[in-house]
Formats: sequence, structure tokens, C-alpha cells
Amino acid sequence: MELIYKRPYDPVDGLLRWRPNQARSYPNNWPDEIDVDVLLDAAYVESGVPKHLLVTWAKPRMQYADDKYNCHSCAPLIGLVLFSRQDDSWNVDASDLQFGYYGEWGRPPDISLQPLGSTHHGLIEHLSFGAQGTVEESVVLIAPNGGEFVKMFDAAIAESWSEDFCSGNVRADLIDDCVAYDGDLDFVPNLQSDYYGLLLTKRVYRSLSKNAPVGTTVTRYRFKGSRYLPQN
Repeated sequence: MELIYKRPYDPVDGLLRWRPNQARSYPNNWPDEIDVDVLLDAAYVESGVPKHLLVTWAKPRMQYADDKYNCHSCAPLIGLVLFSRQDDSWNVDASDLQFGYYGEWGRPPDISLQPLGSTHHGLIEHLSFGAQGTVEESVVLIAPNGGEFVKMFDAAIAESWSEDFCSGNVRADLIDDCVAYDGDLDFVPNLQSDYYGLLLTKRVYRSLSKNAPVGTTVTRYRFKGSRYLPQN
């Protein structure tokens, strides 16, 4: 932490006080210094090389009158660093301490290490956000590529009913608004690439009981360049 942020790390509080680059989409109402904490420190071996993928999250210490940063749309700042072991020392292969703002209620999203192929690793991020009675869930894939971190894939995989239209007995003229879906994202081997392919399955429901889907869609994606694109 001290090597990357160039600030002292407090092992007792588990926090580091840091001054971000305010020219990079920095919120106007955030203070100059924010608290940084470790979200994930994942160790793995890739092509025989030991690596560490560090994920941090940061937020203001004091934001509102109640001294808390915990509103519905209060998303922490996520930072990413990739280390690799070379010649008995750790080197930084990629770093972006201000990758983006993800999460809600002042808390970071669920992020974990994800194998993307036999010789590739990245991060899978599960997000959820609710508004006006509807909750949408999405998944994001992030990985180092060419010395930087890129968002390789981003898709909604589930959406719940809108409580405004679909609670209780639904009027006939509103039934078309009562659509929900859920889905799965699977990683499948690809003999033509050292990156896995993606299989996105979505099940669509128009019945409030959600007993049986009225339709299912399956979309295949393959890695090309720096992103996953739909396969024709």
C-alpha cells in the first residue's frame, strides 16, 4: 500500500489517507483526502510467474451532516494494482488507483479473482442497484491488458419486478410492464483462443409467479482485442 500510494499505512485502522488526482472525474463534494482500504489481495501463478492482484476501495471520511458516506448512490472509488515476482523482487505490471466508482450505500461491490483462460486472470464484479421498485443485477469483467486495466465485459444478468406496476393484482393495461428476467454467465473453453468464451443465458418472465419463463435467450461472446464481443 505504501509503495503504491506513497503515503503511510496505518495497520491498526487498516486505512491509508490519500490525495487522489482531482482532474480524473473526481466528485466535487469529496474532500481533498480520502480513506483507502484493501478490498481484495489475490495471489495466483500465471505461466509460472507468481502474481498479486490488489483491489482497494476509498471514500470520504466525513461527507454529510451525520458524518457518514452511506447514501443509496454513494459509490466508493475502486483502485487496481497488479504485481508480479521477477528476480526476487515485486514489480508493478499495471496500476490504476482511480479505475472507477462502483457499489452503493458507501460499500464496495462483490469482487473476486476470476480465471479468464489457461494463462489469464482478471476480476469479476457483481453489481446491484435498485430504483423505483426495480432491482437490476449486472456483472463486470476487468483485467490487465497492455499495461493497463480494462473493462472487458459488462452486462445486466437479472432484473426484478417494478413494485410500482407489478405488486398485488396487476391491471390489464399494465401487464406488459410486468417483465422480469434472470440469467447466468458461464465461462467455456475456446480451442481457438487462450481466453475462455462467455455464455450469457437470460430467462424472461411475464408471470408474477415466475414459475416458468416465457422465453430464453443465449448469447455467446468471444475475446477480441481487449473486450468480449458477441459471436456471430
